[in-house]
Amino acid sequence: MAHPSESPGTAPDADDEVVAAADVDWDVETDVLVAGAGGTGLVAGLLVVGGSKLLERWRVDDVVGAIPVHAFCGAWGTLAVGLFNAEGFMDWGAIGVQAIGLASAIVWTFPTALMAFLLVRAVMGLRAWTMHEQRGLDFTEHAEIAYPEFQQQLSASE
Repeated sequence: MAHPSESPGTAPDADDEVVAAADVDWDVETDVLVAGAGGTGLVAGLLVVGGSKLLERWRVDDVVGAIPVHAFCGAWGTLAVGLFNAEGFMDWGAIGVQAIGLASAIVWTFPTALMAFLLVRAVMGLRAWTMHEQRGLDFTEHAEIAYPEFQQQLSASE
């Protein structure tokens, strides 16, 4: 199995699903729909691959690729509603409204999530104990070994 960083997009088509969720309610003309679907999907794919590489460079631990898919593609999908809508391509008024909504979501969500993060860190910590990480959290939490073939390889290589 490939390392998650070796495969662009750890969840197939998740980027397209997140982007498409923003504009499912729009009643659009066929040509705008085709351009919008192709355009948003193309940019979403580039955002997932580029965003994953950027996060690796910044040393952000996002093993499931949630940040590129949900944050980057979600933001793009929100803005894309203004680009590809029933009023026509590149409606700057609609793009502005979507940008205000996106900025409002970021301004509210980031500090709220940061406060929750800091509270959890202060109360109980964010990481599992080292022994539990080494043993495996599946074993620690559920008394199960999730990947027995990995455990055999690990013990055989010691």
